[in-house]
Amino acid sequence: MEQRLEVFRELVFVEQSGFGDVTEEEADADYLPADLALDLKDLVEDEALLCLPMAPKHEIGKCPAQGLGAESALGRNPFSMLSILKKH
Repeated sequence: MEQRLEVFRELVFVEQSGFGDVTEEEADADYLPADLALDLKDLVEDEALLCLPMAPKHEIGKCPAQGLGAESALGRNPFSMLSILKKH
């Protein structure tokens, strides 16, 4: 399933001593220590995972598995035989 991601993340690199100067208004950005090595690949992967919906959904009528679940290849419900057993 394709899922489009649109992410905007502001990263601010500050000296370790500057972390105490961050106000709540500035808290929209992510503050990272300037002296810490940063793995950009891991950062992008983490941001992408955080932006994914909890339960991805496709557009209505665009389900690739549409019509494959409840009905068998013969056009019958595979559980229809259970209703016969339930009557007895």
